[in-house]
Amino acid sequence: MIITKILDVKKNKELSIDLAIESINRGFPVAFPTETVYGLGAPIFNIDTIRKIFEIKQRDLGNPLTAHISNLNDVDFLCKDIPDDFYKLSEKFLPGPLAIILHKKNEINNIISGNQSTLSIRFPANSFFLEFANIIGQPFAATSANLSGRPSPNCAEVVLDDLNGKIEYILDTGKCDYSIESTVISLVGENPILVRPGVISKDDIEKVIGKKLDIEVNSITLYNSNFSAIRNSCCKVINSEIVQDVNLYISFSTSKRILVLAPESLIDTIESNYKIILNIGTLFDSLRYAEKNYFDEVIVLFDKFVKDYEILNHRLKYSQKLTLDNNG
Repeated sequence: MIITKILDVKKNKELSIDLAIESINRGFPVAFPTETVYGLGAPIFNIDTIRKIFEIKQRDLGNPLTAHISNLNDVDFLCKDIPDDFYKLSEKFLPGPLAIILHKKNEINNIISGNQSTLSIRFPANSFFLEFANIIGQPFAATSANLSGRPSPNCAEVVLDDLNGKIEYILDTGKCDYSIESTVISLVGENPILVRPGVISKDDIEKVIGKKLDIEVNSITLYNSNFSAIRNSCCKVINSEIVQDVNLYISFSTSKRILVLAPESLIDTIESNYKIILNIGTLFDSLRYAEKNYFDEVIVLFDKFVKDYEILNHRLKYSQKLTLDNNG
């Protein structure tokens, strides 16, 4: 039986690093902090341990990992045909919450790239991770430290909710600065492409490279009850654009526990005691709060604030829309 422990890096950094390295040498990936969300990873040339990331997360082998580097020189031995736009973006944003997809070198194992010819590069702005990776001496192949289909974790305790008994150590430096994932762009084609909206906006990227980004945004799973680590079924996430409809739905749904997420400007218009102000830093916390407190549904007030906010729009627009017909 695996006992998962949270290591307080701030109290004893040296011991935490030593224990994490020993765990990796035993074949276990470790959870580590970044400025966006916590990651689960292993040294990029430790293929046996990297395979376990997919097992632990219940992740499709065709879903690539990201190379987390600790200095820009790492890019030269991971990737080839690196365009000038990469260096423009790295000068402005890295280290920071931006992942950039490039052509990978043949030396990088296909399990990391999901059998693709590309590799996503991430240079986290987290001083502990950078020190840890430098001590290891190679980049980390990693992804978010949650079960597939679950909200990304922004603190060690949330990692424990999902991965308890599956890994040995969680390296804890506190809550992540952003609590939302990085922006992902691709520079492998003729035109740069926005793959996933994130902390850094599309407009800011376009200003730096002087080009328009094509948009080929991939859907992500916001919530999947099949992978609930807390209970066997979790709440549905429902969108609504009209405050009155939300209040009417709540008034008719007396048999359900419903949590409402709404922008600060509209929170007082919601006629419920169960409501949370919605912003990018509270989204994942709110979803897990709803699950732990046995809410049946989460209704998101999908107003102009959410629509105009790239990250929230992307993470929430795939949810079911509220229909009053559901009340019979």
